[in-house]
Amino acid sequence: MNSDIKNFIIRLVVLSGILLIAGVIIFTCLLPGNYFTALPFTLLLFIIVTASVHIYQIILIRKNIAVFARSSMVTTMLKLAIYSLFTLTFLFLYRENAIPFVITVFLLYLIFTLFEVSELTRLNRRISQKGN
Repeated sequence: MNSDIKNFIIRLVVLSGILLIAGVIIFTCLLPGNYFTALPFTLLLFIIVTASVHIYQIILIRKNIAVFARSSMVTTMLKLAIYSLFTLTFLFLYRENAIPFVITVFLLYLIFTLFEVSELTRLNRRISQKGN
């Protein structure tokens, strides 16, 4: 496995573990009545989507930066569509946990997006330095 992909997966697993522990602590200690059992599955969805998209983007950024730039918008829209479909489906099935669920999805989206952007920026910077 490519070292960039391996390092990303390791950091993604660590981040996800921290988020899972934080989520359990927040929902059991601070907001005990608002815990929803879909939290681990929601986190798993974000892990799978983030890893899949990031691996695809690593492949593109190594091949051609112009293709990467064009596909970046498409992958972002695809991620948003997946997350929106998941959120709407959950809200349709489990309305009683709507507010904590939407807040959790929003926070996870922000955290995972910032994480992925920082990882891509780091990779792009390293690739650019090697090329010069």
